[in-house]
Amino acid sequence: MRRAKLAKDFAFYFAEKGRIVPWKEMLADKERPQKVRGIYITRLYRSYDNLIKDVKKRHPDMLTFLNEPQNVPTKDPLEALRASTTEK
Repeated sequence: MRRAKLAKDFAFYFAEKGRIVPWKEMLADKERPQKVRGIYITRLYRSYDNLIKDVKKRHPDMLTFLNEPQNVPTKDPLEALRASTTEK
C-alpha cells in the first residue's frame, strides 16, 4: 500500500518535471512529494533505482514522455566553416 502511493506520487512528480530526476537533485528539490525523505525511499525500495523501476512498471501511461523522440535539430558542424569560406 505504501509502495503504491509512493510510486503514484513520484509518477506525478516525474511527469510534472518532464524527466526522471536524479537522486541528489530530487533531495534538494523543495517541490518533491511531501514527507518523502531519502531514508523512507531506502526503507521501502532499498534504492532510488528500484523506485524508478516500480514507477515505470505501475504507471507507464504517466511516463510517456520517456518514449517520445527528442526533437533536437542536428546541425552540421562544418556548415559554418563552409559558409565562411564561400563568402571570401
